[in-house]
Amino acid sequence: MKDKINPDHYNAGEGLQCIDFIEASMTVEEFRAYCRGNILKYTFRCNNKGGLEDIQKAEWYIKKLISTHET
Repeated sequence: MKDKINPDHYNAGEGLQCIDFIEASMTVEEFRAYCRGNILKYTFRCNNKGGLEDIQKAEWYIKKLISTHET
């Protein structure tokens, strides 16, 4: 089954993920804000657009945000 939360087209090749490029282009605080914004976006729209998939996307960003506090 294909990953609907982090699909292959987010990989630019050579193992570089789009999210890694975004993170590298920002300070830690900027990237945390980016994650929080995406969490809000996906939870806000889940009842009207993507349902469970949007909740899973929000969860993915929550895990990413947590990882910025663990390093």
